Amino acid sequence: MEIVIESLRNLDFDWAPALSGALLLLLIPTLYFFTARARAIIKADTPLSLRPIAAFAHLTQAMGRAAESGRPIHIGLGTGGVGDATTVESMAALTLLDQLAQKAAAYDAQPIVTTADPVLMIAASDRVRQWYARRNFLEGFDAARIRLVAPDRTAYAAGVADMLGNEPLSGNVLLGAFGDEYLLMGEVGARQAFSQVAGATDPMVLPFVLATSDQPLLGEEIFAAGAYLGKLPAHVGSLFAQDWMRVFLVLIVLAGVAVKSLI
Repeated sequence: MEIVIESLRNLDFDWAPALSGALLLLLIPTLYFFTARARAIIKADTPLSLRPIAAFAHLTQAMGRAAESGRPIHIGLGTGGVGDATTVESMAALTLLDQLAQKAAAYDAQPIVTTADPVLMIAASDRVRQWYARRNFLEGFDAARIRLVAPDRTAYAAGVADMLGNEPLSGNVLLGAFGDEYLLMGEVGARQAFSQVAGATDPMVLPFVLATSDQPLLGEEIFAAGAYLGKLPAHVGSLFAQDWMRVFLVLIVLAGVAVKSLI
């Protein structure tokens, strides 16, 4: 044992790249396995054992209330865009929109969608239009409800805040990449009679999200819409794989602490 410890102490090796490569190689088959397992569970119509997130159940009910009241919900896709550092959050917002658009086409309750990026606006319009086309109800699709407010973050927030304060809405959803400008929209939405769901990943924005929304989505929860709302096998498998990888990383950290203590 002493020989092994002495060998580790004298070993001049950068473990970071090797560990990253090993984790990547482990993640790929793990993701494939859990995706296949999720597909089998969904096909068998077996309930999924996912941690309850109240915001997603709330969003499903919000679409029903929008159809009953005749007042649309607003979905703000954030102040980010596609092709920059905010792409991941923007794609998460598009995934949420895709799932809600499916219900909107079924209920004929198309939401008002706002963006701060022209590419994101085109993608959002295409997602909503596709669901109306699948329902053979293209005449119910209103392109004017997919709006490019402004490319500037502050201008976008001001435009959305004005809309929230003056248009008859049944709910408000703000999800995507946000900065300090979120508070301008969040405060106005919180003062209205409708419910508000918000989600972001920026740690500096999360306190505002928590304070102004009825059902917050905090951090990585915004990426789970495909699993919770759409029951998409790839998304469900990804959640399972991430949970197992977290366990594996904890074990690696504990093993590293033990080895370091011995050395």
